[in-house]
Parts: sequence; structure tokens; C-alpha cells
Amino acid sequence: MSFEKTDSERPVVSIPSTTSANNAVYYNISLKLPLRSMTIPRRYSEFFRLVQDLSDDLGINPSDFPYKIPPKSFMFSSSAKVVAERRDQLATFLNQAVTDKEIQNNRIFLEFLKLPADFELSSIFKRGSNVVSDLSIPPSLDDQQWSELYRRYKQRAHEFEIAYKESQTLKEKIAIQKESKDLQRHLDELRATISKLKISAKDKSKKEAAVCNLKSSISSIGAWSADRREQNGGHGSLGKASETNDTLPLNNQELLQQQIQIHKNQDQELYELRKSIQRQRELGELINTEVEEHNELLDGFEHEVENAAAKVKSARSRARKIL
Repeated sequence: MSFEKTDSERPVVSIPSTTSANNAVYYNISLKLPLRSMTIPRRYSEFFRLVQDLSDDLGINPSDFPYKIPPKSFMFSSSAKVVAERRDQLATFLNQAVTDKEIQNNRIFLEFLKLPADFELSSIFKRGSNVVSDLSIPPSLDDQQWSELYRRYKQRAHEFEIAYKESQTLKEKIAIQKESKDLQRHLDELRATISKLKISAKDKSKKEAAVCNLKSSISSIGAWSADRREQNGGHGSLGKASETNDTLPLNNQELLQQQIQIHKNQDQELYELRKSIQRQRELGELINTEVEEHNELLDGFEHEVENAAAKVKSARSRARKIL
């Protein structure tokens, strides 16, 4: 990867050239940022792995990933024509991904571009009018459209979570909770369309579980504030306050700032707790998937054993007739 200073200009992602080394083709990604430009060589297999890893991280199938890379080509994959076509399509893929709010700051995507984990591409690359806004469900959906709509809902839920965490006033928090309830209603409508999809019963169950988990996650946004009000006397009452040695020297403004900081710390602790619970849930889902796959293998093995037993029984019967 190479760096060079550049004048302030519009950020651009492109693949202007390719290089060959050790019987492999490297696509030279040119990333032009406001103060510098970078060149990152990547093989096609690394793009393919990027889509796989991002899909796993986003909880979707790689086939449902919204932005496509060129398909694998096993014959003449290093020919000039194939390389040129791939270069253009991979450049289009990167320009789409770099403006997607759910992907552009993803640690996997940043690592692919060899950027620091705390780098924020969202402050540089903006989608503009194409940011997810329409959450309505069309009259008919196929499996791919369903997955894309679910991905949008998941992205919006993530935005709500961040906005609630960063909100400073009760009015802002109430507004976010109201919007989150509208999103839950859309999720109920999306769930109702699962039965109409032309997919297996197993895939329908997975989609049902995904919608329920996302809805549960959205429901928990701001739930801690209601619990806090109940602990403090209910109906928003703060209960009876008492002075301590820490608060006695403080004036009203300093005391208010102290309370704000305490609330922020509590918000952060609860946010970390939610992340921990989310990781535990994901582990549970992975274990459940593995158990289902093992059950399918055991069912197939049992079927083979039954066939073998039937053949042995038939062979014994023929042997008795011969004897």
C-alpha cells in the first residue's frame, strides 16, 4: 500500500490498473481522500472473501448481499478481457459499498482498504438522497427483495440505537422511541409476507427468528429509562433527593452537569450490556444452526443404515434359498 499527499478534492474510489505477480492478478485500488491518496493491491479472491465476511457480519446470505462482484471464472480467468471486465465491475462494487451507511464504517471493510479501525468513511463518502428512507413494503416480494428490505430495517434500527445513545434531551428520546415503534409495525408487516415466499420451511423459520430478534432489539431501545422512573417513584418522579459530601460544595449548574454525566455513564454501561447480550444471542443462533446441520447428517446416516440393513436381510434370504 502506498500513500501520497494530495490536494483537497472530491473523494474517489477507482481501480485504474492491475499488476501480475506469482501467476496472480492484483487489482490496484486507488482511494483518494481529501488530504492524501492510497493504492491498495487486492486479488479477486480477496474481494470474494470480503463479501463472505461482510455477509456473515451483517447476518445475511452472501447471495443476498446488495452489491455484486463479478462471478468466478475458472477458464481463462487471467485473460486480458476477463481482467478488464472484472476491474470495472469491482470498481463499481467498491463505489457502492463505500457510500452504504451500514458498510462504510464496518471494521472488515476498513481493514480491506487498510484503513484504521476507528476511521470514519461516513464523514467523507455520503450517499446523499439514496440513504435508506422508504420503509414501505411493496405488494409482492421475492426472496432477494425481502432480504434487502430486512437489511434496511436492520440498518434503521442501528441508526435509532446510536441516535438514542447520543440524544441529550427527553424530547429527542421520546421522538426516537416513537419512530422505533413505527419500525416495529413495519417488521410485523414484513413478517406476514414470509409465508408467501417460495423458499423452504427451514429458511422461513430462519427469517421468522431474524425478524423476532430484530423487533426485540428495537423494543429494548429506551426501555431502561422507564425502569429508572419506576425505581425513582414512578410517573417520572425523581423521589426524595438528599445531599452528600460530594454534592454540598456544588452550585446548581455544577450539580446538573454531574447528573448529566452520571446518566451518560449509565447509558454507556447499558449499551455495553446490550452488545454483550447481542453477542450471546448470535452464539446461540450459530449453535442452533450447527445442531440442525448435525441432525440432517444423522438423518441421512440413519437412512443409509436402514438401506444397508435391508440389503443384508435380502442377501440372507437369498442365501437360505440357495442352501
